[in-house]
Amino acid sequence: FSLMMGPLCRFGDTAANTGVLFYLESNEQTRTLPIVVKSGIGSVAATSWRIFLAPLDTAKTFLQVEGPNAFPMLVSKVRKHGPISLYEGAAASITATFCSHFLWFGCHNKLDAELPHLQFESKVWAEVTRNGGIGFCSSLVADVGSNAIRVIKTNKQTAETTMTYTEVVMRIVKADGVIGIFTRGLKTRILVNGLQGMMFSVMWKGIQRLFTEST
Repeated sequence: FSLMMGPLCRFGDTAANTGVLFYLESNEQTRTLPIVVKSGIGSVAATSWRIFLAPLDTAKTFLQVEGPNAFPMLVSKVRKHGPISLYEGAAASITATFCSHFLWFGCHNKLDAELPHLQFESKVWAEVTRNGGIGFCSSLVADVGSNAIRVIKTNKQTAETTMTYTEVVMRIVKADGVIGIFTRGLKTRILVNGLQGMMFSVMWKGIQRLFTEST
């Protein structure tokens, strides 16, 4: 599921951002909108895509948390509470997706528009360094800003019984304190997503440049 979810989510996020920016830039009435507003509209489009993927996300999260027992537990939960249980944590997931997408692409679009291009002897290395740095910074901002919502979403998705968001938050606070809501898994997320953000930004901009040059 992780192998499926990663590319599917990234494809949707990138298509939403690129498609919305292209449309808004090509329209005279929306061309002058602030980059933050354009990024926000793209985030709304990306959120719609994530709602469609919610059942896959729930299954993936169960596998990550419960391991071999994941499928029996998930089937039992669906039988008890119905297919709607596959959308457990959907509200938090939608919020987390919007926040993460908006922060990532908002930061990326802003830095890409404002930062000067590096002057290295190798133009390729200069672009790789610049795009990689922008990708890492974007991931850092997105992870710090959306981690609390993701922690709540994961706990609600993997609860054996249906729980309210208040009950989920109280359970996390009881186990790790208030700080646990904001920091649980954050170090690993920053490291892993930071590296992924660097590679993704370099590859995305490289493909975008090749496509632009070919047309």
